[in-house]
Amino acid sequence: PSRMSPAARGEAHRTYLEETLFEAVVTAGVVVAFADGQADTLERAALVDFVEQSSRITTFTPVETSNAFDSRLRQFELVGSTAEGAMRSIRRVGDRAGMLEVVCAAERVALTHGCLQSSAIEALALIRSTVMTA
Repeated sequence: PSRMSPAARGEAHRTYLEETLFEAVVTAGVVVAFADGQADTLERAALVDFVEQSSRITTFTPVETSNAFDSRLRQFELVGSTAEGAMRSIRRVGDRAGMLEVVCAAERVALTHGCLQSSAIEALALIRSTVMTA
């Protein structure tokens, strides 16, 4: 059996961590955007912009981020927003810097329209609570 070199293992691990963070950021963005029962293009654009500016998520294109947002949103619309499933994705981020990135993404989406709605405040509280206990 072939073995991965230490460098290849390290790169595979970094890729895994970035994919995990990307999934959590997208999930947090959708949780906040869908908190009022619908998400709009401005909220998607806010998340795409956040990921594009991130120094920790560097391999995903704006189209991939937009598609991931839409895909996760469809899951929420079909199944309903299962808070536990969404929070499980967020808990997978293993470091504090990544958790902060998740919260910042959620806040950026929540502030898309210039003010916080009560549903977004509740969603942010759930995300922050999840981050604090992870």
